[in-house]
Amino acid sequence: MLQNAYNLMNTIKEIVYKLSKDLTSTKIQVLSQICKSIFIATGKITMLEISRTTQRTYRTIQRFFALKNVAWSKFNMLLFKQYIEKEEDVLLLAADETVEKKAGKHTYGIARFFSNIFKQTVPSVAFIVLSIISFKSRKSYPIAVEQIIKKVKEQQENDSLPEKFKEKKEKKEKKSIGRPKGSKNNKKKESKDVQYEVLRNLLTIVCPLLGTTTITYLLLDGYFANQYYIGLANQFKLNLISKLRSTVSLYFPYTGEQKKRGKKRKYGEKIDVEHLSKNYLRKREVKEDCVLEYYQLLAWNKNITDFQLNVVIIRAISKKTKKVGYCYLFTGDLNLSYDKIVEYYSLRFQIEFNFRDAKQYFGLADFKNYKQAQVTNAANISFFMCNIAYILAEEFKRYFKLQNASILDMKAYYRTELIANETLKLKIERQNPLQFLNTDDIFELAKFQAVNF
Repeated sequence: MLQNAYNLMNTIKEIVYKLSKDLTSTKIQVLSQICKSIFIATGKITMLEISRTTQRTYRTIQRFFALKNVAWSKFNMLLFKQYIEKEEDVLLLAADETVEKKAGKHTYGIARFFSNIFKQTVPSVAFIVLSIISFKSRKSYPIAVEQIIKKVKEQQENDSLPEKFKEKKEKKEKKSIGRPKGSKNNKKKESKDVQYEVLRNLLTIVCPLLGTTTITYLLLDGYFANQYYIGLANQFKLNLISKLRSTVSLYFPYTGEQKKRGKKRKYGEKIDVEHLSKNYLRKREVKEDCVLEYYQLLAWNKNITDFQLNVVIIRAISKKTKKVGYCYLFTGDLNLSYDKIVEYYSLRFQIEFNFRDAKQYFGLADFKNYKQAQVTNAANISFFMCNIAYILAEEFKRYFKLQNASILDMKAYYRTELIANETLKLKIERQNPLQFLNTDDIFELAKFQAVNF
């Protein structure tokens, strides 16, 4: 697959040069050096830290981060098709939102977003990431990233004027009670959520890049479980797999006689989850702490009026307390079996590991950029490095026969490799080891670990 995996620079160059059609040779060299620097960096991944461990100046790194309209999604797709995609593998699309707390007021897109870590809204930046999940390897590979920009309400023109100069507000006419005469029902086909617009943009970019790659299902968490996102998935020939709330009300399809005139009835009897018929039971699984029962049925939900749902109800019964809990998974594909729905949705969590790696190892939590282009490139480089790390990890494990090697182990190895190479260069120049030890050349090696050298 990859040759010379033990030589980081050669390996990254081999990967990055696949992108030569979209970047100039100079920018490719800069990008390969940035990738190498991020791998061997010990501190926070900032432009200053990157410039310290590359042969480029800080200004060169700044210019690269200021590039506009870089086709990161195309680069990630090329990496996926070249090194990751395998035959006879089931591929799934997954999307989710990640929030990173930021200080200050000038970072592009900064607003108050809800953070699951802090359990409250915090000043932060937020991104939606669309990734491809491999069923065989059970791993997620980020493909496209877009920042969420909250819409700010327009301020009144006279807000900045003193009170005595402010224009008097015109009295609004009282609206008449009832429905306006001649008005018709207009079904909303699109949501006004910012997340909806961002996800639509990501799907518009990624789906044409798939080419011959076949993907049928889109995995989203419970926040996106409504008819707008089901319709959005259908627009791109995808079936949504998601989770309903625990308080959801479900109804059997209506099977009685329909009226000769008027709208046909579709809601039948309300489903009582506590007394489900054994005809819908698909599997009963006994574990150490609880008993799991899997039920599958077709149902309607009054909040999702346009689509019938293929629902899997998972009932968990605790052996100790006898308490019962329910989980509701659904998809728009009415023919998909219950085990596939459960297994596919369980893979959605793999995207959370992308968020962890991007924040912990590749600078998503560290970047100090505040302009639009710089913030966009910093976030995309973090997830681009995730894909490179996953590609290198497989070859790293195979070459060194370390099945449990982590990204932290790889970073430690490649950092040691760099220092060893620099030491050998200085030793060859001096030719005498004692002469090397008695000089200040060790100061040059300390630059890779120090802060103020």
